[in-house]
Formats: sequence, structure tokens, C-alpha cells
Amino acid sequence: MPALLLVSMVASIGLACFIRAKLSGQNLGFVGFSLCLLFSVSCVAFYMGVATAEYIAFYGYWPGLHEDYPVVGWGALISAVAHALLFRA
Repeated sequence: MPALLLVSMVASIGLACFIRAKLSGQNLGFVGFSLCLLFSVSCVAFYMGVATAEYIAFYGYWPGLHEDYPVVGWGALISAVAHALLFRA
């Protein structure tokens, strides 16, 4: 099951790259900006849920996640940094 979290993190970074490529430059309007903002906020909520091991969006409450699988916390940290660096100017 932790592999599913890691795959979700990689998929969110891939989707963010796709959104950035399609909606950058002249294609960025109000709807595109709103879509990017909504996607980024949902990704941050997902990464924070995984990092704090509280209620994880779309997966529910998962007690003892970091004790059993510490790589998931590191994956959340790496994904959050990658997501933030992806949208730099």
C-alpha cells in the first residue's frame, strides 16, 4: 500500500509538468490559472497529509505509517520540493 502513495506522488509531479507545459505562456488565462492553483493546493494538502501521517486525502486515516514505512515520509518531502521547484519562474 505505501507503493500506491509513492506512485501517487510521482503521478502528481508528472501531471503538474503536463499542466505547466500546456497552460504556460499565451495559453494561461483565468481558467488555466485557477486550474493550476487548485491542483497545486490539492497536491500540497496531499503531501502534508502524508508527511504528518494524519488523514491522507483519498486514502483515509493511516496510523503508524512512518514507523512501518519511513520512505513514504521522505517521498512526500522530495515530492513537495519537486512540486515547488517545478513552478518557479
